Amino acid sequence: MTRIWSVLATQCADLEGVLWEWQAADGRMGKARFGGDKIGRNPTDRGKAGTKISILTDQMGGPLSVVAAGANVHDTKLLADTLDAIILERPRPTPEDPQNLCLDKGYDNPTGHDAAAKRNYTAHIRRIRRIETR
Repeated sequence: MTRIWSVLATQCADLEGVLWEWQAADGRMGKARFGGDKIGRNPTDRGKAGTKISILTDQMGGPLSVVAAGANVHDTKLLADTLDAIILERPRPTPEDPQNLCLDKGYDNPTGHDAAAKRNYTAHIRRIRRIETR
């Protein structure tokens, strides 16, 4: 299955190949009605069994990797695995051809920043507004 996915992503004319300049990653939670190895208590669904799916896409929305875990695993903890699970050979980013990674506020922490930096991405992470009280 991974080989078919890889061939489609790189050679299908309708998909225009992979556009590496801009990528985005995010996670979503879902129910685990049938159980399985990758389930956990869903913090937004009264602790019912659930899964977390983390996906990386190119700038046209083409999927590059998918990773599954229990719903109780934070998005940022899946980022490194998601970036490492790309189904085809990723070209090395250069100053002339950088690879930008767009992430939401859930990744604005040392783990998220570190995962992107270690893989030579230029990270664009939405900042968490910290309001200071006196």
